[in-house]
Amino acid sequence: MYNEKEKRADAKRQRQKRVLAVHNRHSEHDDNHDNHDNHTIKDILMKITELLTINQSIKGQLNKAEKEIVAKIAELQTAVDALTAQLADATLTPEQEQSVTDVQAAAQALDDLNPDVVPPVV
Repeated sequence: MYNEKEKRADAKRQRQKRVLAVHNRHSEHDDNHDNHDNHTIKDILMKITELLTINQSIKGQLNKAEKEIVAKIAELQTAVDALTAQLADATLTPEQEQSVTDVQAAAQALDDLNPDVVPPVV
């Protein structure tokens, strides 16, 4: 038969078991939470790396487009200069004058796509 002292010791052991069980459940939850945080951080870092790669690709494409536009502007300006030199002494019809004006406008529109670099004032 249990005496009072044994009953109290048994009750104390039962309380300790319950506290330990609760603690173990919380520890498992914390471990799962930490794993989730590490997984999320890894996903974010992978996404950042992916976006940086895409950004570099876009940057290369824009640099290529800029070079092509600059080359086209130079080509059109050469054509305008050649026409202007050929027609310096000629009398143009209104249609021919409009054609020259159109080519000049196209060259200016292309030139405006890439603003001129203004040197800083010192």
